[in-house]
Amino acid sequence: RRARQVPRFAKSLDPRLQHSRGSTPRLTMEFSIESTSTLFDSSGKPYTSYSITTHYQGQRFQAQRRYREFVALHDGLRGEVSGLPHHFPVWPFHLNRLAPEVVDGRRVALCSYLSAALAALHGGVMPARLRSFLQLPQAQANRMTAPAGPSGAAPLLPLEKSDTVILVAYQLPLTVSRAEGGGWEVEWDDESVLNQHALSLGCRVMWVGGVGCAVDPDEEEGLAQLLLGGYSCLPVFLPAALTDRFYHGFCRSYLRPVFHNRMRLPDSGNPFCEEDWRAYSAANRKFADTVMEVYEPGHMVWAHDYHLLLLPSFLLRRHRTAHIGLFLHSPFPASDVFRSVAVREELLRAMLHADMVGFLLFEYTRNFLTSCKRLLGLEHEFKSGGFLGVDFGGRHVIVQVSTFGVSPSLLENHLPDRLAPPAAASTRDELKDLRAELDAPAASPRRLLAGVDYLDRFKGVQLKLLAWEAMLSAYPRYRAGHTLVQVMVASRNQVKLVADARDVRADIETIVRRIRASYPGALHYAEVERLSLAARMQLWQMSDVIVYSTVREAVNAHPLE
Repeated sequence: RRARQVPRFAKSLDPRLQHSRGSTPRLTMEFSIESTSTLFDSSGKPYTSYSITTHYQGQRFQAQRRYREFVALHDGLRGEVSGLPHHFPVWPFHLNRLAPEVVDGRRVALCSYLSAALAALHGGVMPARLRSFLQLPQAQANRMTAPAGPSGAAPLLPLEKSDTVILVAYQLPLTVSRAEGGGWEVEWDDESVLNQHALSLGCRVMWVGGVGCAVDPDEEEGLAQLLLGGYSCLPVFLPAALTDRFYHGFCRSYLRPVFHNRMRLPDSGNPFCEEDWRAYSAANRKFADTVMEVYEPGHMVWAHDYHLLLLPSFLLRRHRTAHIGLFLHSPFPASDVFRSVAVREELLRAMLHADMVGFLLFEYTRNFLTSCKRLLGLEHEFKSGGFLGVDFGGRHVIVQVSTFGVSPSLLENHLPDRLAPPAAASTRDELKDLRAELDAPAASPRRLLAGVDYLDRFKGVQLKLLAWEAMLSAYPRYRAGHTLVQVMVASRNQVKLVADARDVRADIETIVRRIRASYPGALHYAEVERLSLAARMQLWQMSDVIVYSTVREAVNAHPLE
């Protein structure tokens, strides 16, 4: 009976025995001893070998240890970990140590001892002797001196190669299309913010998101196996009707204008649609279900943008110790604008189920914290280590500003002198109309002002063109020898996403015709379905000035290029 008892100190330290809903999880690994075997030492004496399985950051590690090695581990840890008892808490049983009931009782007690010893660390760095005992990969040197996390929680440590991060976004960083002979053509989208090279996380990465094309139900399984096996991507397939209400209805038509600080003026209609909100919730639940298909204890989930604000809440319901990050690629509005959202409190509470919420600028972070205070009555404060956050539901949610940039090595590979001949020819074709205009016999040398924008009212292209027209009118010396090159990216998908794309295009074309008629050669306007990174880099090399007049956006990486 004594062999089957859980060590007394384990009951007070094992987080799994005292975990409460909403508490911050600190245990990132689990142990099991599922099998034992009788072996013989060098002198021919029998002993029992215990097979320890450690689940750590989504991976499994095996180790074979005997009872005396557990005792030696305990003696070594007592000098490094406070709270461990003086004597090893599992009874030795010298006379009948090989009896089946003794072996089975030790198996249970030794597993509980490992969990309790880990809990005694209180979120600190794992000692090297415990890593070696479990045959885990050794920690990097900089992990050993990592700063403590907020409010005494586990320290914020750099990622290891054994870690797994699941990136969740509405769209996978892939271009998926049907092949002519059947099947699918798949390639990485290098311009996606979440592409395989941009983040350089240095660990195992998986992606969860949509594929951006129509897939028949009987084709979903085959495509999912292809993307998971070849690209570590898990596709989320949403019915067309659900996508329309979730993405085009709630995300693009309702949330996006508000998040860009644009309030709808009162009219006869209700801007909030209950069906769209239910579709938004259903889509987020579908994304959570897909994440849980590959989630294992220790994995980190990183959700992106306003399409998935409910995802942290759904994940935490499914796995209460999940490590979740949420990052917004869009602005976050001022509190007096955000409070106009009908489901404002539901969205805020769902966001606060993440362990960390990231924004691109401090302005957006301040707006979020102000909304938490005014709508939920939550105060923000700095914790030890300089972490800013909000206490919610017994947890401290870190709020962080993390802007992003460009990858110089990726850009260098797309410079004209680095391209292979076929790619260089394709790039020249994308800009052939501009080159033909500049290389015309009657054309004089020109200074180019360039801009590449999506067909979207928030991009403020009309303002840019009106400003250029006013400048040409007020300063005649710029009418000759200066050309504004305005490229509009208006793919079929982009036109479909923007509700008033046709109205925006009509406004722009009206101004373009007026400028061309009054000031010939002062404006080169082109509308294309896609402009490759290589073509964009070539346009930047040809230009003297880059011009943007966005009404409201998060971060524009083109000036960094």
